[in-house]
Amino acid sequence: FFCLNASSQNFALKSGLSISNLSSSEVNIESDPRIGIIFGFVSQTGEENIKYSYGLLFNQKGSNQLKFNAIDLQAKANFFFNDEISLNIGPSISYLVSGEYENTNGTFQKIDDWEGYNNRIDYNACFGLSYKINDLLNVDFSYYMGITSILSESDLKTSSSIISVSYLFDY
Repeated sequence: FFCLNASSQNFALKSGLSISNLSSSEVNIESDPRIGIIFGFVSQTGEENIKYSYGLLFNQKGSNQLKFNAIDLQAKANFFFNDEISLNIGPSISYLVSGEYENTNGTFQKIDDWEGYNNRIDYNACFGLSYKINDLLNVDFSYYMGITSILSESDLKTSSSIISVSYLFDY
């Protein structure tokens, strides 16, 4: 006999605010953080105290001098302390869809030549907390820390603090 354990799944729309910046240990960077938006889809599966969430999100990251628009693919393990609060940990892979940088004269130039960037891929480690308001609404705070450099010749890494709200469609 075979036993099949069916776990509950759900689907949610997620949107929020992203505050991101760039850092480097090789170069002294004095940049202002970029305030952007994040939105997309997330799904969660599992039962009891450990659930797994997967997301596909649009994220505006970088700094005010070097701006990126990225598509994030994330996978997180959610460890629930009780029915409402969870600790979320996992990886994220971002594809830099577009970008622009500030010229010396203060205007922005679109990035057309991505040759100096590491294949437009940004790897991140994510951790955060979620609070389930009710069966439909969830508030999430996450911190994304860059693991790899986005530039080929230096160690320029992204980091983002994200506050978001998700609306759940349970099925």
